[in-house]
Amino acid sequence: MQNPWIKSTIRLLAGGGILLSALALSACAPANAGTRQLEVRNGEADLRDWSFNGDGIADLSGDWIFYPGQFLEPGRPAVADGLQLAVPADWNATAGIPAFSFGTYRLRVQLPEPAATEEILALELHNTQLAGRVYVNEELVASAGTVGTALGESHPAFLPAVVFLPKQMLRQSVLELTIHISNFTFRSGGLLHAPRIGAAHGVGAELNRNSALALFLFGSLGMMALYHLSLYLGRRSDPSALYFTLICTALAIRSVIVGDQLMFNEMLWFSNYLRLRLEYASFYLGVAALSAYIHALYPREYGRILHRAALITSLVFTATLVLPAQLFDRVLPVYQIFCIGLATAILVAIARANLRGRPGAGTFALGITILVGTGMLEVGIALLYGQASVYVPFGMLGFVLTHSTLLARRLSRGFLAAEELTASLEQKVSERSFPDSCTSGPT
Repeated sequence: MQNPWIKSTIRLLAGGGILLSALALSACAPANAGTRQLEVRNGEADLRDWSFNGDGIADLSGDWIFYPGQFLEPGRPAVADGLQLAVPADWNATAGIPAFSFGTYRLRVQLPEPAATEEILALELHNTQLAGRVYVNEELVASAGTVGTALGESHPAFLPAVVFLPKQMLRQSVLELTIHISNFTFRSGGLLHAPRIGAAHGVGAELNRNSALALFLFGSLGMMALYHLSLYLGRRSDPSALYFTLICTALAIRSVIVGDQLMFNEMLWFSNYLRLRLEYASFYLGVAALSAYIHALYPREYGRILHRAALITSLVFTATLVLPAQLFDRVLPVYQIFCIGLATAILVAIARANLRGRPGAGTFALGITILVGTGMLEVGIALLYGQASVYVPFGMLGFVLTHSTLLARRLSRGFLAAEELTASLEQKVSERSFPDSCTSGPT
């Protein structure tokens, strides 16, 4: 007969492997998977045979021309030759340019003749935080913050998610994109997300889908947080439900901050730095809550020393958020590396719990593998490419679903034990109160 632990391990590896393989493939897949891919070389993008209805939105990733240390006026020739710089990428990693710098990106886009006269086009700009100005054919179409040539002059903000190009602009067969960027705040400078161009209805529909998905994740995680909070209030002797509530709350906040561009474009009162601090705080405190949750469930396998180390480290990094963005942004990679080590320790602890036959360890292992796998994938993408991904909310949703069943079983066992204890106590009271009726037989 096959060992039950072996069966659970096989199911864990199979389920986690399938999920992580799918996420890895989606991470490597281009944004327009299933459609043609545009080649951008030497600052040129040829869309003359591109159909925005058939080929979809064109991703302008590729080699742009970059002029470091100068803001070139749109339409005017450069004094010196520019550099071919990959977009998206941070200029300090790809070109050796200091992170705190400024410059001009240029791209020449040749439009398809029918689309230039019939289609209404939109330029999608990832809602990233930077100081920049976006020109199309010498016309300023978008701006964020204040560009400058020094620390005190440059102030970042969030670019709008989408810009609709005027009809008269599209009558020309060529679009000249000129983007001024300055960075004196973050550890990575440059265009970290490539613009995209497509039919206005297609771009708008995609943004609406992304926002709907972010709000769905936010609502799902928020409802699970309220549900488990009610469970904790009904049985406060078990803090695991409270810690799980904090995990769901942190991930719900992160999912809407990272994923919903349209909502934050309308919230003009919402400070850019406040949004950034909330994003970082949800990460730091979410890890602390996860550590407390695991320690509450499996204190022997995930010891107090490891839990306190994770808690103290998370709180220290959360405290850095009171510092200027130039400082707290630079320490984030240190915490991300710490999380990779912590994730390894968590997986080892759960494996030990499985080996020792702890209740619910198999379910916990599946959920934590989903969460840790997506988390490590996001950290890897951030460290390698300087970009945020959207995989952790999906991993968290899978984690929530599996661990909701785990907590339900745990609480059910607790209530069942309480009922059995109550019945046992009633039996003992009955035996002491009426000894004759319990011992004597029928007459």
